Amino acid sequence: MALKDIYRLLDTIEVAIRKIDASPAGSIEVAQIPEMSEVVLELLGWTNTAYIENDLGLNPALLSKLVKMRGAVRKDIARKAADRLRSYLRSQDQPETASSESPGTGTNHRYGLR
Repeated sequence: MALKDIYRLLDTIEVAIRKIDASPAGSIEVAQIPEMSEVVLELLGWTNTAYIENDLGLNPALLSKLVKMRGAVRKDIARKAADRLRSYLRSQDQPETASSESPGTGTNHRYGLR
């Protein structure tokens, strides 16, 4: 992925993070944060995204909601997923040898992350 695309997606995910943080409720409709869906779809491709293995470390159920842009997720899970996407994007502009650890290592399943 080109560096300019990575920076564009980082800007996009920052918009989603601001929307999540500004949400007054304990949960948020995925349709209210289309920026997250845009980033996921661009990173994983546009075909059958909800059913493929991914390097993002996102739970398949959460990934499915983001791809389909349907359903609600708890605000804390949405924020953790957005942080995961941001970390993944930041890791993509580093040299290949900088990190061999996958973004899903060491996370807790109960937060909707792998």
